[in-house]
Amino acid sequence: MHALSGRTAKRARRRAPGRALAVPPGVTGVTDARLGTTHLVTHEAMAAGGRYVALCGREVLPASPTALQRRSCPCCVAWFLAWRYRLVDLRSAAG
Repeated sequence: MHALSGRTAKRARRRAPGRALAVPPGVTGVTDARLGTTHLVTHEAMAAGGRYVALCGREVLPASPTALQRRSCPCCVAWFLAWRYRLVDLRSAAG
């Protein structure tokens, strides 16, 4: 049996730090250096270099890969949930 079972395991999962989104293919999570917010950016936008345009339309200055993320962008999370339920596809990305 697992060390954390039942109610204790549920409580531990609720208190666990935020997990990164399992992003769709062709999209990467990028942490903004200015605010520490994680945005979803397409690979095409990353190929352009410099500052990236996220799926939510914001311009993202990429931080160091070791930078800690503070939170995920609510607009990017909404896009991800719409993609997950097959309401949008990657071609419909605003960026």
